[in-house]
Amino acid sequence: MGFGSVRFFRRLFSGLLLLALLAPTCFAIVFGIGYARRSRDYVQAMAQVEQLREIVRTDTADARVDASQSIELGGAVGERYAYQNLYPDCRVERGGPYADRSRTVYLTFDDGPSERTDEILDILAQKGAKATFFVVYRDTEEDRARMRRIVEEGHAIGVHSSSHRYAEIYSSVEAFLDDFYREWRYIEEVTGVRTQIFRFPGGSINAYNAGNYQEIIGEMVRRGFAYYDWNVSAGDAGAVPASRGDILRDVLAQSVGKSRPVVLLHDSAGKTQTVAALGELIDTLAAQGYAFDRITDTVRPVIMPYRDASESAEGRPL
Repeated sequence: MGFGSVRFFRRLFSGLLLLALLAPTCFAIVFGIGYARRSRDYVQAMAQVEQLREIVRTDTADARVDASQSIELGGAVGERYAYQNLYPDCRVERGGPYADRSRTVYLTFDDGPSERTDEILDILAQKGAKATFFVVYRDTEEDRARMRRIVEEGHAIGVHSSSHRYAEIYSSVEAFLDDFYREWRYIEEVTGVRTQIFRFPGGSINAYNAGNYQEIIGEMVRRGFAYYDWNVSAGDAGAVPASRGDILRDVLAQSVGKSRPVVLLHDSAGKTQTVAALGELIDTLAAQGYAFDRITDTVRPVIMPYRDASESAEGRPL
């Protein structure tokens, strides 16, 4: 068969046709295997998280692991879990069984204290409403006074973060504990409260902790702490301030049909529109038959259904 003959071109054409038919099939097989592996890994990871969440949801004492129990493993495996020995005093005992209250709103404020905190506390006092403040480290006398005021006026205070630098906080379990412990001890030092509650910066699963959220959640639950996400967002987290009207619309729309809305708001310095919306927000929800209370570790945690392990409920870190 010579080059350029009819037979040569016939075989060349047949070979190219066969290759064209087989290439998509091979690609589909390779892609399918890769997709199946990624899907399997994701399903396994989410199953582990559900197990940890079930510990938080369970009332029975035997379902909670005592923080004094650490994994006794040697060599490299033991070193892998060495963080269990960090900060041995960083543990709490749960106060009691869950006491769910229907038609109750839990207003929660992240990223304070600031001068906005004072304004929010004034409004809460006027309305006779209780709330929860997840605070960050503010080492000024004015902010320490605000933290004490939160407690003295009957609101709940919990850990949010010391640094609020996501990339550092979630770089390892050790780094998370370092950040958490500093703020936890600071709250106790300033207010006398050994708080049992906290909120993960950006939510319990976010774009920064996709690789280690299972371990971080597991370690914090093992130490007895209760974490709280949210099921209603005011949308006031962004750098561009949400308007008063937007905040009211978002919170009221998302609260419809919920027995116990846990509302994410912010009280950092720039959140003037959050303050502007708060009074009417409380009045409207109260007219709908809601009461307002603070979060304690006996309030059943709200944990968001995540669409993807690398995203918060809003698809971005908060």
